[in-house]
Formats: sequence, C-alpha cells, structure tokens
Amino acid sequence: MILIVAATLALSACDKPGQSSATGSGIFGQGDEAAKAKLSAYTEGYNKLLDTFGLQETAEAYAKQDIPNQSPSDTIVVTTGWLEQGITLLKAARAKSGGPADLDKAGDALIGALDTALKRLTGLNVYYESKAYREDGLARGKKEDAAMKAEFQAAFTAMEQLGTIIDRERKSVTTAELAALKAKGDMLGYNTKLALQEAASLVALFKGPDDINNAAVFVEADKQLATLEKTLAAQRDELAKAKAAIKPGEHVDVNYELVNGRLNTFVGGYRELRGSHKPEDYNRLVDNYNDAIGDANDIRE
Repeated sequence: MILIVAATLALSACDKPGQSSATGSGIFGQGDEAAKAKLSAYTEGYNKLLDTFGLQETAEAYAKQDIPNQSPSDTIVVTTGWLEQGITLLKAARAKSGGPADLDKAGDALIGALDTALKRLTGLNVYYESKAYREDGLARGKKEDAAMKAEFQAAFTAMEQLGTIIDRERKSVTTAELAALKAKGDMLGYNTKLALQEAASLVALFKGPDDINNAAVFVEADKQLATLEKTLAAQRDELAKAKAAIKPGEHVDVNYELVNGRLNTFVGGYRELRGSHKPEDYNRLVDNYNDAIGDANDIRE
C-alpha cells in the first residue's frame, strides 16, 4: 500500500518590494534552489496521483468492475482518472535541472509505468464507453484484465520508490534548514518550520486507508501530537517576543500567526479523526496541513 498523502515541499520566499519585517531572512533557506524546485515539482506530480481520481482511486475503481465475473449484458464503467495530468506534472519535473540522480531515475520509472498503464486504460475506456464489449462478448475485456491489473501494480511499485526518495530528500532539506535557523538564532522561524515537519510526520503515520481504523497507528500519532503541541506553544512564545521587539517601520509577518492557526486547526482535525475514523476527516486533516504549508510559503523576509 502506498502512502496516501505526500506533503508539498515549501520553498524559500522572496522579498516583496517595499516590505520590511523584524524576523530575519524567512524560514526557508536558500540552498540549492534548482534542486528544491525539482523536488517540489516531483512532489506536485506525486500528489496529483494521490489525489481524487489519481492512481490509487482509478485502480480501485477498475478493480471494482470485477471484469472476470461480468457478462456482456452488464454495465461496465472504466475511466482514466487524472493519470494523464499526473504524468504531465512528472514530466515537467523531470525536465528541470538539479537534484540527485536517483530522483530522476525513479521519476523515469514511474513515468514509464504510468505511460504503459494509461495506454491500455485509454483503449479500454473507449472499448467500454462504446459498448464494444457487447459485440465481442467481453472477450477483449477479459483477455486484457490481468495485464491491466499488472500494469497498475507496476505503477504502484514505481510510485512507492519515487515516494521514498521524495521523503528522503524532503527530510534532508528540512534538517539542514532547521539547523541553519537555529544557528542564527531565528527561533520563530525554527519553531514554525519544526511544527510543519512534525505535522507532516503525523500525517505520514497513516500509510493506507485501513490505518484510520488502526489503534496502534493512533497510539503513535498521539505521541506525535503531544510533540507538535509543545512546538506550537513555543512558536507562539517566540511570536510574542518578536512582536514585543519590533522597531518603527518593521513588522512581524502575519503568516507566522496564520501557520500557527492552521496547525491548531490541524490538531483539532486530528482529534476529530481519532473519534470518527472517517476518510473525509482524514482528507480535511491533510487539507489543513497543506493550507499551513501555503501560509508558510508566503512568509517574506
């Protein structure tokens, strides 16, 4: 089972003309911007495949048609989902410079697997939409069913490999940025960045649909929640200090406060999920996290 969400990578922000703040240089360091941009682009493509009508949902919808046990008189619906959009984003990421070689190698493998699966799936979509299966007694559909499922599985395997590398690179970037923030004494930026990382770690504990009903996963998530809440409290303390220390003509970027608010909503969303075990509550949890990332990306120097 592949991870059902991947956190988007936050990139460093640039100054807006005329803006001035009392918070230093922002929470996302410069580093290798080309590599970060490539990683972010791969993450966007990966997330598209995890999203509604992505790879997992499309493969599950196909499997539910239960082709081997259907008859030509049955109604069979096969769609291509958003696989093409995901492939387009992955190819755009592949075209960017920078990043480690194994990231592109994994990207190539996933793009190839998806291209193969989509080619067959597109043909089957026409076959079922046109009701051609009623002309040949579902012969083509049954003949190609095993191959279609195998191609979905190959895409899943390739996606897992890419996801592992994206996660490795994301953690590496985050670790370096946290160290840099701490070294220069930017504890507001440090605690903001750390809280986002801890929220991402909580989300990542849910590695498949069944995990929202897995008590052991919630035990670990509760531990992560406690750590996150301590970091959010520390971030609020640092924010108060920064506001108290501002000089005329300076300001503390409002997005620091927005990130804290989003993550507090995230915390509440987790507790909601823990009580409900509903997929829609998990999806809202992820949305809250992604909203926090969006606010963090808006933090300016």
